[in-house]
Amino acid sequence: PIPLSLRIPKNTFYGDMLILTGTVAGGADRFHVNFQCGPGEDADIMYHFNPRFPENQLVCNNRCADSWGDEQSIDGLPVAPGDRIVVCIVAAKEGFIPFINGNPLPTFPHRLDVCAACSVVIDGDISLESVTIDCPPVRLPAQVPDIDIDSFDDKTVQALRATTPVTMALPGGFGPGKGVHVSGKVHDSPSR
Repeated sequence: PIPLSLRIPKNTFYGDMLILTGTVAGGADRFHVNFQCGPGEDADIMYHFNPRFPENQLVCNNRCADSWGDEQSIDGLPVAPGDRIVVCIVAAKEGFIPFINGNPLPTFPHRLDVCAACSVVIDGDISLESVTIDCPPVRLPAQVPDIDIDSFDDKTVQALRATTPVTMALPGGFGPGKGVHVSGKVHDSPSR
């Protein structure tokens, strides 16, 4: 469901990774992924990831106190309207590192405190299949500068799956002190 707002467990830290899979709408104009400090429309945005299809550009930016920063634009998108898409965004020390369908794109340097980002908001011309917030990830893309994910004490995964059944790994297994929260909507005519 679009727009989608997800809480980032324990806010954003270096090494955290968001992965979304879906399909860009045919005739799409744009969509965006925002790392922001709260789910509201007026929240500060640490990272605005915004593919714009008519211009064939990726525009990245930030917003603080209702004022947008200078846009960073990259010409040539590795995806078009109607295509399947996998977006991976890593919060690295240097900045946010985006990938589209495995293609690394230029790093967007941090302009605001990355740790203030407590929500991810996704909206626009995209149909989502899944969204995963991996804090920290089990494995980072090879192009991400060295981050020792084994040094993290807690590993948290938050996932949205648009279809069932859902299968996912639990980092570190399941046991005392760990929990699983499942929420959803019952179909109109459930069989069980």
